[in-house]
Amino acid sequence: MKMRLAVGLVATVAVARASRAKARNKMKDWRGLQQLYFDIALQYHVSARFAAISGLLPVSGNLFHHALEMYLKGYFCKDLNEAQLRNLHHNLRKLWRRFKAEVADQSLNQFDHAIAQLNRFERIRYPEEIERLGLRASIAFKKGDVAVKTPPKSQEPSYEVTIDDLDALAKAIMENSRINPKFFTNRLKGDALTYLQQQNKAVIW
Repeated sequence: MKMRLAVGLVATVAVARASRAKARNKMKDWRGLQQLYFDIALQYHVSARFAAISGLLPVSGNLFHHALEMYLKGYFCKDLNEAQLRNLHHNLRKLWRRFKAEVADQSLNQFDHAIAQLNRFERIRYPEEIERLGLRASIAFKKGDVAVKTPPKSQEPSYEVTIDDLDALAKAIMENSRINPKFFTNRLKGDALTYLQQQNKAVIW
């Protein structure tokens, strides 16, 4: 009887250790994946700022869209597997609603307009939509610095990139993901860091 009890106790301890090891490996896996998401997000972010500062539209908007999508999916790595992340697709509004629901911070509502505007760039990832409907677009660091002038009775869709808002968005996502930006920016060299920091009011880099 005592022998059986000892054997049972050893088995229970072994199972508990295996379970803890599995949990540690799982955390290690999602942490590694999250780092990749944020690393790629930052690369898109740098490229988007370079494109925006250079006046490149609509490419700067497309790149910012990719950046924010990667930042948000990086946040969700802790809870979602690969299939679930893929099922989120490219809809920033859907990703943003889920992010706000989890973080539960009312101050994030200030970015709703920026997300809605940036989400529109998914429509013009390919040029057919531009050829079909036309394009009016603007780039500015601060909202209102450059207005998109709408001709009378114009049917052309408008798109805007406001760099300050998108920098602040990236900062908010990183902070809520408990990510240290310096871990990623330390890898940037030369012009990459210059374009990330140029007129960047989100002082986390």
